Amino acid sequence: MPDTGGAERKRTARSVYVADHLARVTITAGGWAVIAAVLGICLYLLVVTLPLFRGADTGDAVALPVTLAPGERLIEIDEYAATGVAASASELRVVSMGSGATLGSTPIGSGTAVVAISRTPGTDLIAVGLADGSVRLGTVGINARVRNVADVPAITPGVDVIDVGNGVAQRIDERSVRVIVPEIVLNEPQVLPAGEGAIVALDYRRDSGGRSFLLALREDGTLVLGTVRVIRPLGGGAPRTRISSTDVMVEVPGEGAIPRGVYVLNDGSDAMVLWSDGTLQRYAASRGGREIVFAEATSLAGDIADAGVLLGSRTLVVGDRDGVVRGYSVSNDSEAETFDGRTIVRTRTVDAIGPVDDLVFSGRDRVLAIRSGSEVRITQMTSGKTLADLDFASSLGGPPGSVVISPRNTAVVGVRESASAFVPLMTPHPEVSWRALFGPVVYEGELEPGYVYQSSSGSAEAELKCSLVPLVWGTLKATVVAMIFATPLAVLAAIYSSEFMPPKWRRVVKPSIEMMASVPSVVLGFIAAMLLAPLVRDVLPAVLVGLIVTPFVVLLAAELWQVLPARIAGRTSGSRLMATAALSLGIGVGVASVVGPAVERAMFAPSQDDVRVALRSIEPVEPDEVPAWFGNRTSASPEQRRMLRSEGLAFLDGQVVRPVEPADAVAAAAAIDAGRLAEPSIRRWLDGTIGGPFPGWFALLIAPGVLIASLAIRRVPMAAALEYTRGPMGGAVSLARFIAGAGVALMLAAAGAWSLAAIGWDTRDSVFGTFSQRNTLVVGMIMGFAVIPIIYSISEDALSSVPNSLRFASLGAGATRWQTARRVVLPVAASGVFSACMIGLGRAVGETMIVLMATGNTPEMSLNIFAGFRTLAANIAVELPEAPKDSTHFRVLFLCGLVLFAMTFLINTTAEVVRLRFRRRSSAL
Repeated sequence: MPDTGGAERKRTARSVYVADHLARVTITAGGWAVIAAVLGICLYLLVVTLPLFRGADTGDAVALPVTLAPGERLIEIDEYAATGVAASASELRVVSMGSGATLGSTPIGSGTAVVAISRTPGTDLIAVGLADGSVRLGTVGINARVRNVADVPAITPGVDVIDVGNGVAQRIDERSVRVIVPEIVLNEPQVLPAGEGAIVALDYRRDSGGRSFLLALREDGTLVLGTVRVIRPLGGGAPRTRISSTDVMVEVPGEGAIPRGVYVLNDGSDAMVLWSDGTLQRYAASRGGREIVFAEATSLAGDIADAGVLLGSRTLVVGDRDGVVRGYSVSNDSEAETFDGRTIVRTRTVDAIGPVDDLVFSGRDRVLAIRSGSEVRITQMTSGKTLADLDFASSLGGPPGSVVISPRNTAVVGVRESASAFVPLMTPHPEVSWRALFGPVVYEGELEPGYVYQSSSGSAEAELKCSLVPLVWGTLKATVVAMIFATPLAVLAAIYSSEFMPPKWRRVVKPSIEMMASVPSVVLGFIAAMLLAPLVRDVLPAVLVGLIVTPFVVLLAAELWQVLPARIAGRTSGSRLMATAALSLGIGVGVASVVGPAVERAMFAPSQDDVRVALRSIEPVEPDEVPAWFGNRTSASPEQRRMLRSEGLAFLDGQVVRPVEPADAVAAAAAIDAGRLAEPSIRRWLDGTIGGPFPGWFALLIAPGVLIASLAIRRVPMAAALEYTRGPMGGAVSLARFIAGAGVALMLAAAGAWSLAAIGWDTRDSVFGTFSQRNTLVVGMIMGFAVIPIIYSISEDALSSVPNSLRFASLGAGATRWQTARRVVLPVAASGVFSACMIGLGRAVGETMIVLMATGNTPEMSLNIFAGFRTLAANIAVELPEAPKDSTHFRVLFLCGLVLFAMTFLINTTAEVVRLRFRRRSSAL
């Protein structure tokens, strides 16, 4: 038996095993709880957002006893599908949808044949065109009132729905009854003042401002556009309707062409005439507004079957026999050859089930029912989302003669002469589709497809624009700019404090920087909005120059320090070295404050032509002297204005002009001094009113020039040979190389800027642009301040954990401390540094209050660093308190949260993969 030397065998106490087991179980449970919480949040977001992508919910078709006479159409039902209004050539008939009985009728012809009827969904307006050239205007409304059961004796126990007089009574519960009574009011016929013959087509609409417009086409080709006013006498009596109209003779597009319909668009400013041969004509108000004139005509594709106007009166929808439904709106176009600078644009296209027979429009939103035989497709025009496909063949025994959507999109009713059917419908989120959320959409009034987010438009009739692309763009833009500021400063500061800073200073500086992370983001946002943004606005040249000059001065001071003799440099340590670094930083800021205004005077001064244009010392340019690329535009974009200025021209008051020498030089000089028109201004240059593209390209190309110059100088044989030389000689070589590199970088930047400016490219079309006080630059600077402590702290810990044996081996081989930090320490700690950067990136992606307070919070897509933006997080914070629960807006905001969750998950996953790769590479060390 071996001798144990009397030592007693030590045994681990049972309490240690119990504590170890409990710790293991607790940590494991906590880890799984975190995973479950994250997955639960993700699942909840999915549950809330998935209904956005569902179609409509439909029920089984229910047969109704309603029948129609030959030539009669159902034009209206109430929101409870209890009553309806059918129109024929002689009368408007109120029918009970439950019993099929006629509840009342109103004659509309008054002895004169009815030629056309206009019924506008979403309003109570109706107009009737008569053969004698007169019109009858009126309203068709539904009056629904809740009454006590005792007030409606016809509702007896066991009876839930019954016809009552000229309406229908529906039991709600044991105590209350809903009485629904359609009300039809038609005024006396009024003869339109212009033209002769019957009214062959008409349109009667009301805009969002409450004004009513009547558009009528007479048999002789006179198109009448009138504003309808209802005058109610103060002393009582029946209201009178007055029509103030203008007229124009339409141009028949071809022999045999027959008008298919007339339509009022854009609050009465455009009148459209659709012809049987597919020609669409637009008539618009003249510049004086006193008459309407022909504006343009376009040929539509396909054999036209039916047409109508969407809610909001901004889009004309046309369906053809090929089964295609297209939307057309009027948009501003600087290249249009029309007198008003506007043109007809096809906005969107949807497919029907088959050849289009009829189009039925919802009065609630932009939902559209497309009938193809007995089949009906319910779709939404803006999003292009197919909500439901209905088939009335089995319930009606054939195609319906007319289809009607209830006012709240709760039902679709198909009626033919011998049968009718009711299909329950629910369309919770028709405006949302994958295309509307993440694809380009041509919205009403726009010329090109774009990405627009506009959740609240101020009008129920306006389109919901819910593209998330501008929000994702704003999130990425803020993150990238913040990381450009934060990453170099934080990582370099971590390298300095880990490898060069004296320990006593490190014990003070590191906790101080880490304490910066405790500053609330709302405080940083307040500082950015109230202090930083106005400061950047007032000293913008110094700020922009300081981004280049300050690092240059600090690096120059470092190069000069290396030139000092060893006996002097050795004394400059500890507090003196920190004071020297702070002094160089202060000198850099001071130099930038002086150089900034000088650079503004040198590079951003207006030319003589710019001053003459500002003085309006100009002359018109003859049409044959206008550049061919400009054409006869009546408006010009900022880019086109700059292109004209490069050719010695300008665009003012809708025409191309040429600056000339002012006639009165003395008065011109006084005006220049009074208006400060000749003063340099970087703000005016950013707005595009003065200057050329050279300064912008020069500023952008400095960084690439520095990179190219440093790589090129490193390949100089003498510089490579003296790279590892210590002492003043090596410092002098390094200083000379630094100064030469700076000079070469400036020359490369100037050469590149001159070349790109000669081509005609301008940075004000992309990275630079109109200055806004709360902009991306300000947000990037303050968000960088918020992210720096996180990146610094983790990076410094990663660098400090590198074994000292590696440092000593490098220094012993003759490397300098900087070469050791750059080529030995940093590669080993790369995984930790990268993780720090990714954690900082995640912090920047989810930032809310800084973005909310320091930007204009405008969801726009622009590279301009002087423009605002909106992020996903800020959008949720701003709009979620005002969004009704379970509404489309509410669920879209939760989708914003899901997209933000996916972005952070992708970033963190990528960071972990890269970190593990770095870790495997450095594991051998």
